[in-house]
Amino acid sequence: MAKKTIQNLLLVLITLLFMYGFLDVLFRILGIGGGVYMRPDPILGTAFLPGALYQQSVEGFSKGKINSLGLRDYEHSYTKPDNTYRIVILGDSFTEAAQVTLDSAYHQILARALNRKTGKQRYEIIAMGKSGMGTLEELLWYRTEGRKYHPDLVICAFYIGNDFRDNSRELSKRKGASVMKPFLTDSGAIDTRFVNSQGFHFRAAVIPLMRYSRVLTFVMRTIEKIQKGNQPKGSGIEFPEDLNVYRTYYDPAWTKAVKTTDKLLSSFCDEIKKDSARFVVVGIPDSYQFYRNLPSVQFSLMPTDLDFNKPDSLLEAIAHLSGFRYAALSPCFQSAFEKTGLFYYGFGTQRGEGHWNEQGHALAAGCLEEALTGIIP
Repeated sequence: MAKKTIQNLLLVLITLLFMYGFLDVLFRILGIGGGVYMRPDPILGTAFLPGALYQQSVEGFSKGKINSLGLRDYEHSYTKPDNTYRIVILGDSFTEAAQVTLDSAYHQILARALNRKTGKQRYEIIAMGKSGMGTLEELLWYRTEGRKYHPDLVICAFYIGNDFRDNSRELSKRKGASVMKPFLTDSGAIDTRFVNSQGFHFRAAVIPLMRYSRVLTFVMRTIEKIQKGNQPKGSGIEFPEDLNVYRTYYDPAWTKAVKTTDKLLSSFCDEIKKDSARFVVVGIPDSYQFYRNLPSVQFSLMPTDLDFNKPDSLLEAIAHLSGFRYAALSPCFQSAFEKTGLFYYGFGTQRGEGHWNEQGHALAAGCLEEALTGIIP
């Protein structure tokens, strides 16, 4: 009897393994469950997997390969070529630009434009963009990787829409955003408690398996979607937390977020000066600044004390005190919108919301090129 039971168990196990293998091959043929290109990182929270293939279709579309040094960019050497002016851009999802092809990203368009005008000198732009990053992660990434490129100019692409919030643990938790990343404490220390969390250890164990198992990847992403769907939701028309960045008067959490941002950008500036490079913060505008009259972004209990210039004014003041240059792109975008009426954000039925589309990236490149006049040789 025992022998028969063991044989039956082995048969079941072999059958399950065969079915698993068959499903994994089928998922690969159908393109299901692919595109694992992120890993947990003890410094940044998450990082790209060098050499990993990616495909993004949630908003816009792109596919490609993370380069050998862990960037969504073409290959670059740490060694700077002769007669080359190097620019490193650090930013969040607007700089990662996964919604468009890499060639259509603003930093690639800008590099081509600069090199068309130059003589012997060449311009090289290295894009260090990753979705969800705040200023602290950008500073840490510069310390560990960015300075290895020996840049002449470092640009921090600061997204008005959520970078103040991303620099605050309290606001990130209030928003429901990930706190599995570092934050700056009141004392100026770096809070890395996320490294000891169960979620971080679980991801560290599962991600390597997901890279080689389409079935596991599909299951994990399905679970994640179900969990997000079960999260408590507001009425759907409540004024979003991130838009409080435009309030005339901030509550204590937002006031603290601005102070933290001030400390981080000041430290960033000092770090760049040590490397004998120039530091510029570029304000990436938020779609709500231009498309707030769309029916899809009308909210109940609409605050009356909104100042859409406030975030840029705050960053300008920080720049003045810390000794770096601040360049707001919002006036350039506002002017273009008033002239053309085009949607520079969003795709399909979501025009006017989300990230830049191809037209938005092209406009951003032109605006940034103009903003850098007198800064780069």
